Amino acid sequence: ARIVKPLRVKWSVKKPRFDWRLVLKVLAQYPLSLLVMLPVTDAFTAANGTALTTYSANWSNVQGAFAINTNAVHCNDSGDSSARWNADTFNNDQYSQATVAAITSGTYIGTSVRNSSSAANWYTFVGDSGDGSYLEKHAPGTTQLGSKGAIFVLTQVVDLEASGTTITPKILGITLNPPGAQTDSTYASGYAGVSGAGTSTGSRIDDWEGGNLAGAGVVGPLLRGRLV
Repeated sequence: ARIVKPLRVKWSVKKPRFDWRLVLKVLAQYPLSLLVMLPVTDAFTAANGTALTTYSANWSNVQGAFAINTNAVHCNDSGDSSARWNADTFNNDQYSQATVAAITSGTYIGTSVRNSSSAANWYTFVGDSGDGSYLEKHAPGTTQLGSKGAIFVLTQVVDLEASGTTITPKILGITLNPPGAQTDSTYASGYAGVSGAGTSTGSRIDDWEGGNLAGAGVVGPLLRGRLV
């Protein structure tokens, strides 16, 4: 009897090619500032009395001065002060938030956005435990935006957001009203940072975070875990 050998079929599977051109095409659709390592955070861990700019070269004083106390940062100047995070480029739409680590009356602490790298210009949201909180712009000099708000309370997360011409102060993720969201077109870009006025170590913030407010459909740390 004739033996028929089984037919052998050779299968050829081509390995998929990784197309870098497609990757670059996708990345080109987004601003460079969306691709950097934002948001950034800082826990201000250093010896008491260390100047903020000595503690880290990532910080630059826009006006005034800041220092570390009990692993948190406080204003160290009697006048209106702000310091910016200089190590990254922020989108025009940005935020700056921190946790209230200590709060006293008469010395103000908070966050700032759109800090200039060449002039004493910024938006700020600061407060104390006795007078209240303020949404302001500095040009230099102070212009209050909206009415005075509630005092700051220990462990609150205070947040300042700039989106287009809308400047919004928030506490625990909720818009504080008053002053509420205010419209101002004076400063269109800059850096996120910290702000304050006074020299007492009794008003401090910790766990600072600064980043971009991304556009529709972008998910990730740029949105603090939110889909916009």
